[in-house]
Amino acid sequence: MTKKRVKKIIFSAILLTSLLSCNSKNNESHADVLVDTLLTYTNYSPKSSDLIISREKYSNKLYGFWLGQCIANWTGLVTEMDKIGNIGEIKTDSFYTRNDWGKPDQPSIWGEGIPSDLSPTIDFVFRDENEIWGADDDTDIEYMYQYLLYTNKTSILTGQQIKDGWLKHIKAEEENYLWVSNQQAFNLMQEGMLPPETSNPEKNPHFEMIDAQLTTEIFGLFAPTRPDVALKLAHLPIRTTARQEAAWISEFYVIMYSLASKVDESLPIEQQIQWMANEARK
Repeated sequence: MTKKRVKKIIFSAILLTSLLSCNSKNNESHADVLVDTLLTYTNYSPKSSDLIISREKYSNKLYGFWLGQCIANWTGLVTEMDKIGNIGEIKTDSFYTRNDWGKPDQPSIWGEGIPSDLSPTIDFVFRDENEIWGADDDTDIEYMYQYLLYTNKTSILTGQQIKDGWLKHIKAEEENYLWVSNQQAFNLMQEGMLPPETSNPEKNPHFEMIDAQLTTEIFGLFAPTRPDVALKLAHLPIRTTARQEAAWISEFYVIMYSLASKVDESLPIEQQIQWMANEARK
């Protein structure tokens, strides 16, 4: 099992559920700028066939996206790298199942035989309103892409804008929590290379890794109900670190997040997610 596969499953399930069902009235202001930037129509008269999306409700769902992503991200870190080979005399080659939920966390290969300090048990990880979620490239690169879209006043980032953003906002001199393809792309940018060359298999041997799946779903939210537009927005950010199958599965998730605004909300959440997945497969 690759480093982030279990984390991705938890991440996607919680995140999509948050998008579909977050209803708190206290979170509406957190995405106002993003919503105003992305959902403003200019000289456009609505048609009877148009799907109307409430800015207020969509702002709240975007807040649910970020909250769901953070909860899933850090919950997944509790068990990440626990079931990889053996640690000394500790055998770790059997996978966790749902029966392990709530039970003691087992050591990871990074913890030198010590369970996660995030939680002593396999359970959800939360932060209080006065606390801060830690750094992780799965969220931080998406924070950065959202910020770059806003500061560059654009919907489609160029290779130069992506490179400038990465070099400005990612630390080069110490632990920056980048996973393999992200780190290699960052190294290549430091050498002067622009995306999409940073995912060129001849220069980035990690181009097939999971990185882009975890850092580009947000582009689906920038084009609600329009996966065709979402794919255009996400094309270069995905190919900053991914090619071939890794790029295609990243596009799969972008499509799902775009379709979250088009799903039949009268269906149970499980069926809503299955519908999005089946549509994205097409």
